Amino acid sequence: MKKSFLILLGILVLVSGSGLLYPIEMGVIGGTINNPVHSCYGLSAGSGFLIPMMQLEVEYVKIHEAVFPELGNTLTGGIKFRPKIGSFLPYVVVGGGIEFDKLGLKFSDYLKFTFLGGGVQFKFAGVLSVRGDIRLFNYSGFNRTRLSAGIMLHI
Repeated sequence: MKKSFLILLGILVLVSGSGLLYPIEMGVIGGTINNPVHSCYGLSAGSGFLIPMMQLEVEYVKIHEAVFPELGNTLTGGIKFRPKIGSFLPYVVVGGGIEFDKLGLKFSDYLKFTFLGGGVQFKFAGVLSVRGDIRLFNYSGFNRTRLSAGIMLHI
């Protein structure tokens, strides 16, 4: 769990140091995912890049009692369109991801999906924000919906 997220966060930090990315935001999220309904929690990180109002985002989420017991970890990457209206930050996000037990080179062990979502982030106290969002996951053969909220740190 921590290893895969730290690798992705490290990549964001390296690219950010090159001047191509803006400051990083990272935080914790929690919520529910349906089909069937289970709780989930995880880590989220993102950073803007050369195109204004766009952000790269990666998330690692652990699903309790997953649909497929041998899976239950999700890793997603997406592009977030986020216009800034003061401290109120609505957004739309689109991307893809995998559900897995352990990361490895055997890609047939992964359950792949695409997603579309949106939400709102409210920035307060300078470096902190809270967010709430909904994401629609499209697996081959079934769909899931995730509702989540989180606390983000902007560095």
